[in-house]
Amino acid sequence: MKNNFTKEITKGNQTPNVVIQFSLLAALMVLMAILSANAQTINPMKYWTFNGSNAATDSMGVTNLNFTSYNSQYTVGTNGLVGKYISLESNGSLIDGGTIPLNNAFTVEFLFKPGYKFNTTNLLQRADGAFSIRMEYAKLTFFTSHNHHLEPPWKMPWKVN
Repeated sequence: MKNNFTKEITKGNQTPNVVIQFSLLAALMVLMAILSANAQTINPMKYWTFNGSNAATDSMGVTNLNFTSYNSQYTVGTNGLVGKYISLESNGSLIDGGTIPLNNAFTVEFLFKPGYKFNTTNLLQRADGAFSIRMEYAKLTFFTSHNHHLEPPWKMPWKVN
């Protein structure tokens, strides 16, 4: 009876042979090629780097930044962490970046470093005020509102602390 409990399981060679290893490697490479072919390609509508001879030039050639529409004063700095940069003066105002045709989604990507006396600013706003992204100290607020001539207006803030 003791023999039933002490039977040894014989172990064979646990590593797969070369053909199986090569087949698995080939399958992995095909899978990686398929997944990389499905990668998302993003073509920005507008893109400003401030690195050209004119800091307001749009890298996509669509719309240059217009600092004069609202008399927004700025300076162009050099040797920043990412190259050239713009600094808005304390009496800086709106900067016209042209229209953006929206369908159902958009992305705003930027590097931002608040300076002395920074408190609140609208980073992006639709002309009629229906949508804006506002940055305040210690939070970022996405703000939407809806105005209809038959209904009272409603406002919906979404805050990220």
